[in-house]
Amino acid sequence: MIEALSVMMDGALARDGRSRIPLREELRYVDAYLYIIRERLGERLKVVREIDEDMMDVMVPRLILQPLAENAVEHDLTPRHGGTLCMRVQKCGSDAVIEVEHDGTMSEEDIISVEAMLASPASDTEISGQIGLRNVRQRLNLLYGEKGTLSLTQSGPDKILARVCFPLT
Repeated sequence: MIEALSVMMDGALARDGRSRIPLREELRYVDAYLYIIRERLGERLKVVREIDEDMMDVMVPRLILQPLAENAVEHDLTPRHGGTLCMRVQKCGSDAVIEVEHDGTMSEEDIISVEAMLASPASDTEISGQIGLRNVRQRLNLLYGEKGTLSLTQSGPDKILARVCFPLT
């Protein structure tokens, strides 16, 4: 547990100043986070990884995947006492696509709130419960401008999909 916390702290502090890191390093941070969550949820949390091995050395924004996993866990999986979290990373044309799909449902109010947050310019006033998503959106905007996108949708019955796209550089 202490080692996992140390890995997460290392990622959050970004002492080396790199804004982009290899995907394999980013996965270390999300794996450390999920280790801690598995201590809470045990067997009730199922994690599926569908990651193109050719993408492991691709440079991705630091802490782009972990906040998406955390959002899924805190807003849907923990209240449901478990479920499935699927992480996907693949190349699509000249873009990288990172997806986190998990068990959950979005109310009409949730959809409106998320759409407003994703459409609004950065501000000092954070919408409660959306700080991680807002940070991901802002990081994408800083690094890629309009070419970096984040969406959060109801992808099917009891499934929510967070999708990040950005150009491979």
